[in-house]
Amino acid sequence: MFRKRFTALVVTLLILTMSAVPLSAAEPQEEFQYSHELFEEIRGLVEGNYVLPIDESETYKGAVEGYIKGMGDPHTKFYTPDEYKEFTEGIEGIYEGVGLAIGKTDEYITVISPVPNSPGEEAGIKTGDKIIEINGESMIDVSLDYAASLLRGHAGTKVLLKLDRDGEVFTVTLERREVETPSVEYELHGPIGYMEISSFSEHLPADFDEAMEYFTENEIEGLIIDVRNNPGGVLGSAHHIVSKFLDGTVMRMLFRNGLKLPLVTAEMEERYDMPLVVLVNGGSASASEIFAGAVKDNERGILVGTKTFGKGSVQSVAELTNGGFLKLTTSYYFTPGNDKIDGVGITPDIVVEDPGEQLEKAFEVMRNEIGTKIVFKLNESTAYWAGLDIELPTAPIKTDGEYYLPLRTVFEYIGCGIEWVSEENAVRFSWLDREYMLYPEKGTLVIDEVEYSVDGVNMKNGNILISSKTLWEYMGIEIETEEDTDIYCFRKIT
Repeated sequence: MFRKRFTALVVTLLILTMSAVPLSAAEPQEEFQYSHELFEEIRGLVEGNYVLPIDESETYKGAVEGYIKGMGDPHTKFYTPDEYKEFTEGIEGIYEGVGLAIGKTDEYITVISPVPNSPGEEAGIKTGDKIIEINGESMIDVSLDYAASLLRGHAGTKVLLKLDRDGEVFTVTLERREVETPSVEYELHGPIGYMEISSFSEHLPADFDEAMEYFTENEIEGLIIDVRNNPGGVLGSAHHIVSKFLDGTVMRMLFRNGLKLPLVTAEMEERYDMPLVVLVNGGSASASEIFAGAVKDNERGILVGTKTFGKGSVQSVAELTNGGFLKLTTSYYFTPGNDKIDGVGITPDIVVEDPGEQLEKAFEVMRNEIGTKIVFKLNESTAYWAGLDIELPTAPIKTDGEYYLPLRTVFEYIGCGIEWVSEENAVRFSWLDREYMLYPEKGTLVIDEVEYSVDGVNMKNGNILISSKTLWEYMGIEIETEEDTDIYCFRKIT
């Protein structure tokens, strides 16, 4: 009976297909509905009538992949046990491969950065190189996951890459080995700590705490955290780092029932209160955006760089009965201020488009945050401000018990607007909404059109020096000395 029905169906289709003229005008139809019943009906017809034997494993594989693809969520994914092992190794930062962090630029697989001390770095592969082929197979318009799967492999095996660097095509052969991606790298720049977090791995909290212990021992005054090109990782690690800097809301989570709940910081024995600058860019995603959004919305620090990626969803992993795993999006997250992240991203407080200028800008911002004093050395032509060496036009001197400092340097680094007025042989500057004119040859200082006679001005090699007494009495700028050699000029007004 079933076979007769199937035969009749085929004949009907053949007749309709061969008909060149429609029998009647098509009438509007409701949108076609796909359903479980339809799937089962098709499966029954195929199993009972298909001309060749069917590999059920392959058909179910296609059904699973199609089901997930039909969801339209790029972050929901099924993993076989081997695939899940690779996935977790990537999160943990230890895997076998060539050590290239890759991304997608238009249709090209592009190197984001080589991992330090990896085969990729040792071969001279650089950020921005385009991977044209892997083992002779074109990488144009392939998925990121597929390209990554070809780069990984057992230690000792080799892979051939064809790359394009600014139009110059070249090939390299890399031997795979165990690669460890450090979750944290850190270094000291005078009173400023710099920390690069490459991933929010499971072992990040321990690595972070170790770095902060080093910074605390060295008494840093400010911290720059760099999460550029950090694709994210484990939510718990982001929660830990945020909790180290603030007491409040980390993010808001939206669940399938429409309920939106805040995730608050964890209890901490110690929280760090130093000024904070966070570097972000278009490669900062997921957990990186949770961290950046919490810092920005809680006004805990300043974000510098470019807009983040915009991956604002949380995935949970379920182990399946056959040993596979399902990574499933279970919620969306918003910033503490309730701003959407998914598909939008986070715009930094200070936008710097040029990647080569972003780190420099972060240090500039931090110096202005912590730069409450400039350190001069008596009779030395270099001063020091927030870890920055400043070459002086002339060295500070001491005359009749008074310290004299180069005027232009002091004013530039405390934030005065300063200019030389040649027609009056005077220096014009502004400070705290007051206007000043200094006449060094006359020894007079005009403040808001009121003239004062000052003797704290000196000339050396054509440069103007101003005494600590004058800075204090007329501008409220505090000067302190130590061991008669170190002179501290404070930006703070007392």
